[in-house]
Amino acid sequence: LDEPNVYGFANTNFSVSLVENNGDPERIWIQHLYGGPDAPDDDNSGIRFSSTHYWQVDGDFDPDVFIATGLVEYRRSGQFGLDADLTNFTEDSLILVYRADPGQAWGEFPDYSKNIISPSDGNGFIRITRLVPGQYAFANGALPVSNYEIDDQIDLKVYPNPAMNELFLSADLDNSIQMTAEIYSLSGKRIKDFDLPKNSALLKKIDLEGFSQGTYILYLKDKKGKTIATKKFEILKP
Repeated sequence: LDEPNVYGFANTNFSVSLVENNGDPERIWIQHLYGGPDAPDDDNSGIRFSSTHYWQVDGDFDPDVFIATGLVEYRRSGQFGLDADLTNFTEDSLILVYRADPGQAWGEFPDYSKNIISPSDGNGFIRITRLVPGQYAFANGALPVSNYEIDDQIDLKVYPNPAMNELFLSADLDNSIQMTAEIYSLSGKRIKDFDLPKNSALLKKIDLEGFSQGTYILYLKDKKGKTIATKKFEILKP
């Protein structure tokens, strides 16, 4: 994958939206594995893992350079209706769990949102805000958040969050470097971009007129286009 676009993977219920690639074209493998993922033998948390399938995301991509989101579908019925064991009665307790490799414990993935089409039909989507290599699965219950993280190079803050009409961006920057900010929807569409003033104590007001209600990702980039920091925020409309 090299150009920003939405890429589907056949028979996986998984698609990838490439937002930005500051390096060479990358290969991503999405394996849809049938059968439930292994759960800890001493698990007394009451968590219920999918008994039918999970995913392995592989590739040599660096999530700080190759920035992508994911969309994974859950289905109770129909073709690839593999999630009746978790969504037969309700979708409210469905969570996305993650581990970097089979030697690690499962934890709830920290950066995702759930799109319930209808509260009782057992079908919907989960949007992964920042795709990283590893294993993903569905589960019911509550788990500690996974310790996966991508280190930001500066302390970037956006507030208020959720926002309505305006959003403030603040950061401590090197005032000799030109920075830009870009705002993307979770589908990978760039909504807004703008240059930031060379100011070591940056405070920038962003007008949200024209934005729809939803979740967005703000990327702060240096003059070479490398992502320095990211923040997810929500917009609410009256």
